[in-house]
Amino acid sequence: MFKKNDSVIGAGTQIVGDITFFGSILIDGHVRGNITEIAQKRSTLILSERASVEGAIWVTHKVISGSLISSPVVMA
Repeated sequence: MFKKNDSVIGAGTQIVGDITFFGSILIDGHVRGNITEIAQKRSTLILSERASVEGAIWVTHKVISGSLISSPVVMA
């Protein structure tokens, strides 16, 4: 269904700060910051059931199984 993920943030990892990416990213850990795809690069964000994000998300494609805390999810 999905191609191999370009980046992975593993379970037990906590990132404080914004993430900017292109391609695909799988998040199993916790992110406190905004997640944004690079302009004009259609990208995919996958949040596993163990993941949590405190921040806004601006991506073209998203699969959210985890927690998104008090922030909008915006289609790019």
